[in-house]
Amino acid sequence: MKKTIYNKLVRDKIPEIIDSSGKTCTTEVLDDEEYIRFLDAKLDEELTEYHKDQNIEELADLLEVIRAAAIGALVAPIGENWWEYKKSHPTLELYAEDGGHASPAGSDFAAKYIWETIREHWNRALSGH
Repeated sequence: MKKTIYNKLVRDKIPEIIDSSGKTCTTEVLDDEEYIRFLDAKLDEELTEYHKDQNIEELADLLEVIRAAAIGALVAPIGENWWEYKKSHPTLELYAEDGGHASPAGSDFAAKYIWETIREHWNRALSGH
């Protein structure tokens, strides 16, 4: 059996996607020093992707990693998933009338996504993945 090792931070439910494909993966919770080192690598990766594509979604990914590095928090890729959710629910207004702030529906989406990220982190930590 071929084993591939990716020494990088993962997000966007990647472990669940791998598991659902019939493959297996193992993850670990990093100590603070390792976490900062991997965040630094993730910043480089996201900045490279943004420079390559000049895509607003890549810029949103970069912003999320910067936020995580600034406060040492979990990365919840709301920006990227916001656009995907908006595409699949085109009649749902996620922005307030000013166009720059979340509507109640947008705030609800963000809160649920943050909670899901925290819940998944806890479940992985408790299961040893």
